[in-house]
Amino acid sequence: MVERRRNDLASRSAAAISLTFIIVVTPWAIQQVITSVTRTTVKVFRNAIIIRTRFSGKIFVFQAPSYVDFFVSWLAASHSFWTPTIYWMLNPKFRRAVRRFFIKTVAQSKGKYY
Repeated sequence: MVERRRNDLASRSAAAISLTFIIVVTPWAIQQVITSVTRTTVKVFRNAIIIRTRFSGKIFVFQAPSYVDFFVSWLAASHSFWTPTIYWMLNPKFRRAVRRFFIKTVAQSKGKYY
């Protein structure tokens, strides 16, 4: 019974972390694939994105928010924040270990002046 509960907990944690990874990294991966396949260079100029293809040298200009690349990159980088957060929410052993670590760290730092 206990072994089954541990396996369920591990499966739930792994599924949640995998799903989170897929959600936050997929937009960045799609952006990278499109850029690689079309061999384009993207430059943001004011509020227009200018795309120049390497094949024909044609220039396409269309309006898009200039923060799209920034948002997609930071969304992918946020996975390193979400992983411990998910562990914290789903795993009581992890919560206890983190709690002990912080209590021990605070207890050791009392009386020290930096």
